Amino acid sequence: MGFGLKWRKWIGGCIRKIPFSVLINGTSCGKFTSEKGLRQGDPVSPFVFLLVSEVLSMMFAKSTEVGWLGGFSVKQNGTKLSHLQFADDTLVFLDADIRQVQYLKYTLLSFEMASGLSTNFQKSNLFAVGEVEDLDTLAAVMGCSFEGFPVIYLGLPLGDKTNTISKWDKVLEICGVRLASWKRGLSKAGKLTLIKSVLLSIPVYYFSLFMAPQSVIKQIEKSIRDFLWHDGDNGKKHYWVNWGKVGEPLDHGGLGIRRLKLMNKSILSKWCWRLGRERDSLWLILSLRNMGYLTLGGELESLRLPMELVYGRT
Repeated sequence: MGFGLKWRKWIGGCIRKIPFSVLINGTSCGKFTSEKGLRQGDPVSPFVFLLVSEVLSMMFAKSTEVGWLGGFSVKQNGTKLSHLQFADDTLVFLDADIRQVQYLKYTLLSFEMASGLSTNFQKSNLFAVGEVEDLDTLAAVMGCSFEGFPVIYLGLPLGDKTNTISKWDKVLEICGVRLASWKRGLSKAGKLTLIKSVLLSIPVYYFSLFMAPQSVIKQIEKSIRDFLWHDGDNGKKHYWVNWGKVGEPLDHGGLGIRRLKLMNKSILSKWCWRLGRERDSLWLILSLRNMGYLTLGGELESLRLPMELVYGRT
Protein backbone atom coordinates (compact mmCIF):
# COMPACT_ATOMS: atom_id res chain seq x y z
CA MET A 1 0.00 0.00 0.00
CA GLY A 2 3.04 2.26 -0.19
CA PHE A 3 3.88 2.69 3.50
CA GLY A 4 7.54 3.19 4.33
CA LEU A 5 9.71 0.70 6.21
CA LYS A 6 10.06 2.97 9.24
CA TRP A 7 6.32 3.41 9.58
CA ARG A 8 5.74 -0.33 9.25
CA LYS A 9 8.26 -0.97 12.03
CA TRP A 10 6.39 1.46 14.28
CA ILE A 11 3.10 -0.34 13.70
CA GLY A 12 4.79 -3.74 14.14
CA GLY A 13 6.21 -2.54 17.44
CA CYS A 14 2.77 -1.45 18.61
CA ILE A 15 1.40 -4.90 17.82
CA ARG A 16 4.18 -7.29 18.84
CA LYS A 17 6.17 -5.62 21.61
CA ILE A 18 3.64 -4.06 23.96
CA PRO A 19 4.32 -4.95 27.63
CA PHE A 20 1.41 -5.59 29.99
CA SER A 21 1.31 -5.53 33.76
CA VAL A 22 -1.34 -6.75 36.20
CA LEU A 23 -2.11 -4.99 39.46
CA ILE A 24 -2.79 -7.32 42.40
CA ASN A 25 -3.92 -5.56 45.57
CA GLY A 26 -2.62 -2.34 44.09
CA THR A 27 0.87 -3.70 43.39
CA SER A 28 2.38 -4.49 39.99
CA CYS A 29 3.60 -8.07 39.60
CA GLY A 30 5.94 -7.79 36.64
CA LYS A 31 5.42 -7.42 32.90
CA PHE A 32 4.64 -9.80 30.07
CA THR A 33 4.24 -9.48 26.28
CA SER A 34 1.07 -10.45 24.43
CA GLU A 35 1.50 -13.27 21.91
CA LYS A 36 -1.82 -12.63 20.13
CA GLY A 37 -1.21 -9.10 18.89
CA LEU A 38 -3.76 -6.38 19.51
CA ARG A 39 -6.74 -7.19 21.68
CA GLN A 40 -10.28 -5.88 21.48
CA GLY A 41 -10.51 -2.43 23.02
CA ASP A 42 -6.99 -1.39 22.14
CA PRO A 43 -7.09 2.22 20.83
CA VAL A 44 -4.79 1.30 17.92
CA SER A 45 -6.96 -1.63 16.84
CA PRO A 46 -9.61 0.29 14.81
CA PHE A 47 -6.96 2.13 12.78
CA VAL A 48 -5.05 -1.03 11.95
CA PHE A 49 -8.32 -2.78 11.06
CA LEU A 50 -9.12 -0.02 8.55
CA LEU A 51 -5.76 -0.50 6.88
CA VAL A 52 -6.22 -4.26 6.69
CA SER A 53 -9.78 -3.97 5.37
CA GLU A 54 -8.48 -1.62 2.67
CA VAL A 55 -6.27 -4.50 1.48
CA LEU A 56 -9.37 -6.68 1.14
CA SER A 57 -11.07 -3.91 -0.83
CA MET A 58 -8.07 -3.72 -3.18
CA MET A 59 -8.18 -7.50 -3.67
CA PHE A 60 -11.85 -7.32 -4.67
CA ALA A 61 -11.20 -4.43 -7.03
CA LYS A 62 -8.30 -6.27 -8.69
CA SER A 63 -10.35 -9.48 -9.03
CA THR A 64 -13.14 -7.51 -10.70
CA GLU A 65 -10.68 -5.81 -13.01
CA VAL A 66 -9.29 -9.11 -14.31
CA GLY A 67 -12.78 -10.62 -14.62
CA TRP A 68 -12.70 -13.05 -11.70
CA LEU A 69 -15.63 -11.35 -9.96
CA GLY A 70 -18.72 -9.73 -11.43
CA GLY A 71 -20.02 -6.41 -10.17
CA PHE A 72 -22.10 -3.95 -12.19
CA SER A 73 -21.74 -0.52 -13.76
CA VAL A 74 -23.50 2.26 -11.89
CA LYS A 75 -24.10 4.08 -15.18
CA GLN A 76 -22.83 3.88 -18.73
CA ASN A 77 -19.04 4.33 -18.82
CA GLY A 78 -19.21 5.01 -15.08
CA THR A 79 -17.94 3.42 -11.91
CA LYS A 80 -18.11 -0.36 -11.73
CA LEU A 81 -19.31 -1.41 -8.29
CA SER A 82 -17.86 -4.71 -7.08
CA HIS A 83 -18.45 -4.50 -3.32
CA LEU A 84 -19.56 -2.37 -0.40
CA GLN A 85 -18.00 -2.37 3.07
CA PHE A 86 -19.39 -1.23 6.40
CA ALA A 87 -17.10 -1.81 9.40
CA ASP A 88 -16.50 -5.59 9.44
CA ASP A 89 -19.41 -6.38 7.12
CA THR A 90 -18.82 -6.74 3.37
CA LEU A 91 -21.33 -7.04 0.52
CA VAL A 92 -19.90 -8.49 -2.73
CA PHE A 93 -21.77 -8.42 -6.07
CA LEU A 94 -21.41 -11.49 -8.29
CA ASP A 95 -22.95 -12.90 -11.44
CA ALA A 96 -24.81 -16.19 -11.21
CA ASP A 97 -21.63 -18.07 -12.09
CA ILE A 98 -20.17 -20.89 -10.02
CA ARG A 99 -16.64 -19.89 -11.05
CA GLN A 100 -17.09 -16.43 -9.56
CA VAL A 101 -18.27 -17.99 -6.30
CA GLN A 102 -15.15 -20.16 -6.28
CA TYR A 103 -12.93 -17.12 -6.99
CA LEU A 104 -14.62 -15.19 -4.16
CA LYS A 105 -13.94 -17.97 -1.68
CA TYR A 106 -10.36 -18.25 -2.91
CA THR A 107 -9.92 -14.47 -2.42
CA LEU A 108 -11.28 -14.61 1.12
CA LEU A 109 -9.07 -17.57 2.04
CA SER A 110 -6.03 -15.81 0.58
CA PHE A 111 -6.84 -12.73 2.64
CA GLU A 112 -7.14 -14.92 5.74
CA MET A 113 -3.69 -16.43 5.18
CA ALA A 114 -2.14 -13.00 4.65
CA SER A 115 -3.83 -11.10 7.49
CA GLY A 116 -5.00 -13.70 10.00
CA LEU A 117 -8.59 -12.39 9.77
CA SER A 118 -10.87 -15.29 8.88
CA THR A 119 -14.31 -15.20 7.29
CA ASN A 120 -17.09 -16.99 9.14
CA PHE A 121 -18.81 -18.69 6.21
CA GLN A 122 -21.49 -20.17 8.48
CA LYS A 123 -22.68 -16.64 9.27
CA SER A 124 -22.45 -15.53 5.63
CA ASN A 125 -25.42 -15.49 3.26
CA LEU A 126 -25.95 -15.65 -0.48
CA PHE A 127 -28.81 -13.52 -1.86
CA ALA A 128 -30.32 -13.91 -5.31
CA VAL A 129 -31.43 -10.83 -7.26
CA GLY A 130 -34.10 -12.01 -9.67
CA GLU A 131 -34.38 -15.61 -10.83
CA VAL A 132 -31.20 -17.62 -10.15
CA GLU A 133 -30.96 -21.34 -10.86
CA ASP A 134 -29.11 -23.75 -8.57
CA LEU A 135 -28.77 -21.18 -5.79
CA ASP A 136 -28.36 -24.00 -3.27
CA THR A 137 -25.41 -25.33 -5.28
CA LEU A 138 -23.72 -21.93 -5.29
CA ALA A 139 -24.25 -21.64 -1.53
CA ALA A 140 -22.78 -25.13 -1.01
CA VAL A 141 -19.63 -24.14 -2.92
CA MET A 142 -19.31 -21.04 -0.77
CA GLY A 143 -20.05 -22.99 2.39
CA CYS A 144 -22.79 -20.60 3.48
CA SER A 145 -26.58 -20.38 3.58
CA PHE A 146 -28.86 -18.60 1.11
CA GLU A 147 -31.90 -16.39 1.65
CA GLY A 148 -34.46 -14.50 -0.37
CA PHE A 149 -35.73 -10.93 -0.27
CA PRO A 150 -36.91 -9.08 1.72
CA VAL A 151 -34.36 -9.63 4.47
CA ILE A 152 -32.96 -7.68 7.42
CA TYR A 153 -29.43 -6.44 6.60
CA LEU A 154 -27.48 -4.21 9.02
CA GLY A 155 -30.65 -3.67 11.01
CA LEU A 156 -32.74 -2.45 8.06
CA PRO A 157 -35.15 -4.28 5.73
CA LEU A 158 -33.45 -4.90 2.38
CA GLY A 159 -35.61 -5.40 -0.70
CA ASP A 160 -38.85 -4.39 1.04
CA LYS A 161 -40.50 -1.69 -1.08
CA THR A 162 -43.62 -1.39 1.06
CA ASN A 163 -44.23 0.99 3.92
CA THR A 164 -46.19 -1.42 6.10
CA ILE A 165 -46.39 -1.28 9.86
CA SER A 166 -44.66 -4.67 10.13
CA LYS A 167 -41.43 -2.98 9.02
CA TRP A 168 -41.43 -1.14 12.35
CA ASP A 169 -42.03 -4.19 14.55
CA LYS A 170 -38.36 -4.37 15.50
CA VAL A 171 -38.32 -0.73 16.64
CA LEU A 172 -41.47 -1.21 18.71
CA GLU A 173 -40.05 -4.40 20.21
CA ILE A 174 -36.82 -2.67 21.28
CA CYS A 175 -38.79 0.20 22.83
CA GLY A 176 -40.90 -2.29 24.78
CA VAL A 177 -37.86 -4.21 26.02
CA ARG A 178 -36.13 -1.03 27.18
CA LEU A 179 -39.21 0.17 29.04
CA ALA A 180 -39.68 -3.22 30.71
CA SER A 181 -36.05 -3.34 31.86
CA TRP A 182 -36.13 0.06 33.57
CA LYS A 183 -37.07 -0.24 37.22
CA ARG A 184 -40.22 1.33 38.54
CA GLY A 185 -40.06 3.95 41.21
CA LEU A 186 -37.82 6.33 39.30
CA SER A 187 -38.32 10.03 39.81
CA LYS A 188 -39.87 12.12 37.05
CA ALA A 189 -36.45 13.66 36.38
CA GLY A 190 -34.88 10.21 36.02
CA LYS A 191 -37.60 9.06 33.65
CA LEU A 192 -37.27 12.23 31.60
CA THR A 193 -33.52 11.67 31.26
CA LEU A 194 -34.02 8.07 30.07
CA ILE A 195 -36.67 9.15 27.57
CA LYS A 196 -34.51 11.87 26.03
CA SER A 197 -31.18 10.02 26.01
CA VAL A 198 -32.30 6.46 25.20
CA LEU A 199 -35.90 5.99 24.12
CA LEU A 200 -36.04 8.82 21.58
CA SER A 201 -32.76 7.64 20.04
CA ILE A 202 -34.00 4.12 19.22
CA PRO A 203 -36.05 4.98 16.06
CA VAL A 204 -33.54 7.50 14.66
CA TYR A 205 -31.88 4.85 12.44
CA TYR A 206 -35.21 4.02 10.77
CA PHE A 207 -36.28 7.67 10.76
CA SER A 208 -33.26 8.51 8.60
CA LEU A 209 -34.57 6.34 5.74
CA PHE A 210 -38.33 5.79 6.12
CA MET A 211 -41.42 7.88 6.82
CA ALA A 212 -43.01 6.30 9.87
CA PRO A 213 -46.76 5.52 9.72
CA GLN A 214 -48.90 7.61 12.04
CA SER A 215 -49.97 4.51 13.99
CA VAL A 216 -46.32 3.73 14.82
CA ILE A 217 -45.74 7.31 15.99
CA LYS A 218 -48.81 7.14 18.22
CA GLN A 219 -47.77 3.79 19.69
CA ILE A 220 -44.27 4.99 20.61
CA GLU A 221 -45.58 8.26 22.06
CA LYS A 222 -48.18 6.36 24.10
CA SER A 223 -45.42 4.18 25.58
CA ILE A 224 -43.46 7.30 26.47
CA ARG A 225 -46.51 8.94 28.11
CA ASP A 226 -47.31 5.82 30.14
CA PHE A 227 -43.74 5.53 31.34
CA LEU A 228 -43.47 9.21 32.23
CA TRP A 229 -46.67 9.62 34.22
CA HIS A 230 -47.32 6.21 35.80
CA ASP A 231 -45.41 3.84 38.09
CA GLY A 232 -47.54 0.74 37.55
CA ASP A 233 -49.66 -0.98 34.91
CA ASN A 234 -52.83 -1.33 36.98
CA GLY A 235 -55.62 1.14 37.48
CA LYS A 236 -56.86 4.07 35.45
CA LYS A 237 -54.13 6.21 33.96
CA HIS A 238 -54.15 9.98 34.04
CA TYR A 239 -51.93 12.21 31.95
CA TRP A 240 -51.48 15.30 34.08
CA VAL A 241 -50.21 17.61 31.32
CA ASN A 242 -51.31 17.85 27.68
CA TRP A 243 -48.85 16.07 25.41
CA GLY A 244 -48.56 19.09 23.14
CA LYS A 245 -47.38 21.14 26.12
CA VAL A 246 -44.93 18.40 27.17
CA GLY A 247 -43.29 18.59 23.75
CA GLU A 248 -42.62 22.31 24.04
CA PRO A 249 -39.03 23.50 24.66
CA LEU A 250 -37.92 24.07 28.24
CA ASP A 251 -37.88 27.85 27.85
CA HIS A 252 -41.54 27.70 26.75
CA GLY A 253 -42.70 25.74 29.79
CA GLY A 254 -42.48 22.23 28.31
CA LEU A 255 -40.24 19.26 29.09
CA GLY A 256 -38.32 19.35 25.81
CA ILE A 257 -39.42 15.90 24.60
CA ARG A 258 -39.03 15.90 20.84
CA ARG A 259 -42.10 15.28 18.72
CA LEU A 260 -41.44 12.13 16.73
CA LYS A 261 -43.34 13.16 13.59
CA LEU A 262 -41.40 16.41 13.25
CA MET A 263 -38.14 14.64 14.07
CA ASN A 264 -38.84 12.06 11.34
CA LYS A 265 -39.54 14.76 8.73
CA SER A 266 -36.54 16.87 9.68
CA ILE A 267 -34.15 13.89 9.45
CA LEU A 268 -35.55 12.86 6.06
CA SER A 269 -35.33 16.46 4.82
CA LYS A 270 -31.55 16.18 4.97
CA TRP A 271 -31.74 13.98 1.89
CA CYS A 272 -33.16 16.96 -0.02
CA TRP A 273 -30.16 19.01 1.08
CA ARG A 274 -27.77 16.23 0.04
CA LEU A 275 -29.63 15.85 -3.24
CA GLY A 276 -28.66 19.38 -4.24
CA ARG A 277 -25.03 19.07 -3.14
CA GLU A 278 -24.14 15.50 -4.14
CA ARG A 279 -25.46 15.18 -7.68
CA ASP A 280 -22.79 12.64 -8.71
CA SER A 281 -22.73 10.59 -5.49
CA LEU A 282 -23.10 6.82 -5.59
CA TRP A 283 -26.18 6.67 -3.32
CA LEU A 284 -28.09 9.14 -5.54
CA ILE A 285 -27.28 7.39 -8.82
CA LEU A 286 -28.32 4.00 -7.42
CA SER A 287 -31.52 5.45 -5.95
CA LEU A 288 -32.44 7.08 -9.25
CA ARG A 289 -31.86 3.90 -11.22
CA ASN A 290 -33.81 1.81 -8.73
CA MET A 291 -36.79 4.18 -8.92
CA GLY A 292 -36.71 4.43 -12.71
CA TYR A 293 -35.77 8.10 -12.86
CA LEU A 294 -32.36 7.53 -14.42
CA THR A 295 -31.56 5.76 -17.68
CA LEU A 296 -28.42 3.70 -18.17
CA GLY A 297 -26.96 6.67 -20.03
CA GLY A 298 -27.32 8.82 -16.94
CA GLU A 299 -30.17 11.12 -18.04
CA LEU A 300 -32.80 12.30 -15.56
CA GLU A 301 -36.36 11.47 -16.66
CA SER A 302 -38.31 13.52 -14.12
CA LEU A 303 -37.89 16.68 -12.08
CA ARG A 304 -40.45 15.55 -9.49
CA LEU A 305 -37.85 13.33 -7.87
CA PRO A 306 -36.90 15.04 -4.58
CA MET A 307 -40.21 14.86 -2.73
CA GLU A 308 -40.91 11.32 -3.85
CA LEU A 309 -37.39 10.24 -3.06
CA VAL A 310 -37.58 11.62 0.46
CA TYR A 311 -41.21 11.09 1.41
CA GLY A 312 -42.32 8.33 -0.91
CA ARG A 313 -40.94 5.03 -2.05
CA THR A 314 -37.44 5.19 -0.52
